[in-house]
Amino acid sequence: MKLQISWLFTVFIVGAMLANSGCHSSAVEEKVKAAGDSMKDTLRKDSLTAGAQGDDFETPELDDIYNEYTRYDDTLNIDTSYSYKGKRISIRFRHYCLYDSSLSIPDAYTEIYGIKGFVSNTYQSKLEVSVDNNKRIDTIITREVFNEDKDVFPALRNYGVLRSGSVNFAKDSFEVRYSLSIPLTDVGTAVTFKIHL
Repeated sequence: MKLQISWLFTVFIVGAMLANSGCHSSAVEEKVKAAGDSMKDTLRKDSLTAGAQGDDFETPELDDIYNEYTRYDDTLNIDTSYSYKGKRISIRFRHYCLYDSSLSIPDAYTEIYGIKGFVSNTYQSKLEVSVDNNKRIDTIITREVFNEDKDVFPALRNYGVLRSGSVNFAKDSFEVRYSLSIPLTDVGTAVTFKIHL
């Protein structure tokens, strides 16, 4: 009995396939072709190649980058004190946006977004360091501080934004690591402002 049901089921499936093959063969071929084309398209979008066009990239990722660079209210504040070799060291640091709309980014850098005439703001940091209540450092850190750095090329000097990355403390030093980069691009370099106390 088990063999008969299995055999009947096989005959039914084969018959159904033969009966439907004439009706749906072109539809099936079109679906397979469409699936193959979308697979090629996905591969094209996931790979970065020289000479790639703007529509070769997924837009959600671009939206995330754009939203990050237009979020100008991210301010980093540090106000701390510690003792080192019997001295009290106080550090006040603030990294903030100037809201000055002073950087006009060339279209060549923003065309992937379909944006022309993108204007960005610049950032700077205020640093105050006191040792035993005597102010040792009171300065403003801007991108121009890094103009002599060998990794800072002309485009970064002209269009770069000083984005704060991390602040590191050591017993006898303090350093701020920045990303000096052109907004909405991956063009940039890491720069470090370090002071010894």
